[in-house]
Formats: sequence, C-alpha cells, structure tokens
Amino acid sequence: MAIVKTDPEDWRKANSVQVDSDAPDNAAAILEIEDWAAENGFARVHEYWLRQIHGENGSRAFRGICYRLTEEEVSSSKATCHSIAEVVSELPVTPHQTDETQ
Repeated sequence: MAIVKTDPEDWRKANSVQVDSDAPDNAAAILEIEDWAAENGFARVHEYWLRQIHGENGSRAFRGICYRLTEEEVSSSKATCHSIAEVVSELPVTPHQTDETQ
C-alpha cells in the first residue's frame, strides 16, 4: 500500500490536496490517507466512502481530499483536548476488580 498520487503534485503550498491510495480496500485507504495527512500538516475530509479511480493501466486507487489546518483549527483542537483532559483528571479512580476480588 502506498500513496500513489497527489493533486497538485507540489502540494507543499496548497491548502487542499487530492490524495490517491492503492490500498486494497476503502478502510485501509482511509487509514493510509489519514496517516499521510497527519504527517504533512493536513486533515482528511471525513468521508465514509472514498471515490474509486481507475487508471489508464487498469490500476485502482481510492481518492480522498485533505485540507491544511488553519491556526484557528489547531488552537481550537488543542483547547478541546485540554478541556477533555481536565474532565478526565477529575473523574474518580476505582480499583480494578476481578471475579476473585469481588
């Protein structure tokens, strides 16, 4: 499995990119495109079913759309994670119980 194509090819300055994966199925392609997006400063548009693209040589690829996160989105995401961590830290801790300890 690999990312086989991006459009534009030079995506480093683009705000959105089409990303093609040659994964064997839709779920694997989603994971692969998510990984590509995270590694390159993008987020994948949340589609459940990626478009299937058939190349000239008969190959099949799954196409997803990724967009560059803005500073506001990054800041909002960090704030949400911080709020969740605060709530979790205030939850009571209970010991694990097994059938033997009940």
